[in-house]
Amino acid sequence: MKLWSKFLLIAVLMGSGLPALAGDLPAGVEILKGGFATPAPNGERFSQIHGPNGFGVISSTGKIIIQPNYDQAYDVWEGCFIAVKYVKGERQEFLFDIDGQRLADLPSGLWSNPHFEGGLLKLTSNDPLRPRFAFMDSAGHLAFDTTCYSNMGEFQFGLVSAIYVSEGKTYSCLLNKRGEVAYGPYGDGSIVFFKENAAVLSLKTSKGTREGIIDRSGKWIVQPLYTSIQVRGRFGEEGHHYFAQRGSEAFMLTESGHEVMRFPSGCTTADLPATLDKNTVIPCGFGTTANDGYISGKWSYCDMSGKLLFKPKFAVCQPFIGDLAVAFVGDPSDSSYRRAGVIDKRGNWLVEPVYDDVTIADDGHIFSENQPDTWEKPRRDRHYYFHRLLRTTNFIGMRYEDLDRFFGGGVRLKSEESFQSGLGTSIVSYCLTPRVFCGNADRELEFALSETDHVLGWRVTCPAEPSGAWIVKDVTVLDLGKPLTDDNFVPKVSSLGTNL
Repeated sequence: MKLWSKFLLIAVLMGSGLPALAGDLPAGVEILKGGFATPAPNGERFSQIHGPNGFGVISSTGKIIIQPNYDQAYDVWEGCFIAVKYVKGERQEFLFDIDGQRLADLPSGLWSNPHFEGGLLKLTSNDPLRPRFAFMDSAGHLAFDTTCYSNMGEFQFGLVSAIYVSEGKTYSCLLNKRGEVAYGPYGDGSIVFFKENAAVLSLKTSKGTREGIIDRSGKWIVQPLYTSIQVRGRFGEEGHHYFAQRGSEAFMLTESGHEVMRFPSGCTTADLPATLDKNTVIPCGFGTTANDGYISGKWSYCDMSGKLLFKPKFAVCQPFIGDLAVAFVGDPSDSSYRRAGVIDKRGNWLVEPVYDDVTIADDGHIFSENQPDTWEKPRRDRHYYFHRLLRTTNFIGMRYEDLDRFFGGGVRLKSEESFQSGLGTSIVSYCLTPRVFCGNADRELEFALSETDHVLGWRVTCPAEPSGAWIVKDVTVLDLGKPLTDDNFVPKVSSLGTNL
């Protein structure tokens, strides 16, 4: 087809990038698939290991950084790792550096966030009725006293949002890394978003909630006249423009508060560019709320006059580079159900949407990426893939070696060391959802095996949540869009109409 000769399509093959490991591992210890994100200054990389006594961390040179004696061990960036022990049901966390030095024991009752933000690791209590917070640096020191705050956000631009109560009144403010108040406190509003020199402030008025923008001195840059002001799209950290709503109308605001343009009727979100000119066209979403971002609705484009280029029809679309743009069909919230292609300014496909992702380098070069639809394919949550497997595969009675071909790299434990269900003699577990997407621990898929290594049952489990019931008959799912819970399972039915 002549059209394809206009583009250079380059397939990208993804590898782990983890060098071969040197040295001998202790008996029964194995290296788990998938390396951690944190490299050492010399390029050395790290992986999780597992043995009879638990989890640990090993470097690409074969040096064991954290002995495999912990219930969990994971990377939190900034050259640090967290190891977890459960003692009499209580969770205790320890901070290690890449040399294996134990830097700190985290305060009792506080759990670490998945990774450092702005050079500090946030610690949060697991008790929603008595919230506690703290921030720790990469040397293991607590940054400042946080005992007076009832809620705290994440550090961005060197600042963190905080809420406290004084004499029965609630106040919000922004703190710097020393715990000093940089914005506020505000007793009649809350901080919605902030950057280095400005913050979006939400006020309760007689007409309802209204939002505006203030500078560090508390002066209004944008008066509180809008029902919503959002930072949208790639310009977020540069902060040149805002997406603002007033009733059913939507506008683009400059940093100084001027309304640059009005979006088409029904527009509820937009992907704003960092720079504008008279020929700029802007991706805009319809049928979603500003906070939903890319999760729902249909997308199209409008020009700087607010005119819609064509009827909204894409799941997601990105800004144009020259006369080309990347658009997606399918489920925009998960790469398993999303396919990317390239369109022109009339919304016509120039490259059909058959790729996992596409990057436009310039008007003549397009980089596409396709990976096999497997368990190892990177995704926010693997349960969608497992949903489909349940509809096509019978796991009960399957041999372990066949099971491992589906999932690969599982952790296998003897039942007397890991669970008291009485089902089988061992289990093998696979990471279903990485902890960074679901809280303080991985959500795992466990299979119980018989003495002959055949599957007797399976369940979904997470240390921070009640485990699911053991499934001992082959089932399928009612709704692919719902979680792996008991009310979403039904027994499989044979072609004769009887339960299998």
